Amino acid sequence: QNGNKVKDSFENRRCEMICRSLEEKYGFNRSTAKTFWADQMKSLALSLVALCAFSTLAAVYDEILPAPQRVELREGTFDAKDLGEITVSRGEIPEVPADVRNQAYVLDIAKDGVTIVAGGNAGERYAKVTLAQVLKLSEGRPVPCARITDWPALRWRGVMNDCGRNFL
Repeated sequence: QNGNKVKDSFENRRCEMICRSLEEKYGFNRSTAKTFWADQMKSLALSLVALCAFSTLAAVYDEILPAPQRVELREGTFDAKDLGEITVSRGEIPEVPADVRNQAYVLDIAKDGVTIVAGGNAGERYAKVTLAQVLKLSEGRPVPCARITDWPALRWRGVMNDCGRNFL
């Protein structure tokens, strides 16, 4: 027990020496240290809250089915309440295989609105379906701005029913 008292006494003296040297060099005393660390902790807590909130909002894009070929997050958020008119245009999307160009689209969700560039009628429809999924998954919360580029991996779309596992 005496060993613990000696150790505690040594730690207290060491702590006092460090505090004195900080005060002499930098004017850093116990009250300024408490204020400094309190400010640092507040800043860290606010950063963590902001990071968690943004990652939760961005998770909307992880739940789109089928998963898009590419999702690029952008700065800012889009509020679904301000949807307004959707700008739709036809155009060629680079790097899309020739046999699926009609089904390709770029869905640009920006602060000031939504723009769709589609390779054809099918691409426009798929872009609107993706936008509907994003708005439904956001549950009324603002969504991070993003640019979604998508096209089918295969030329033919279809459904397979494995009758060995699904009895109709």
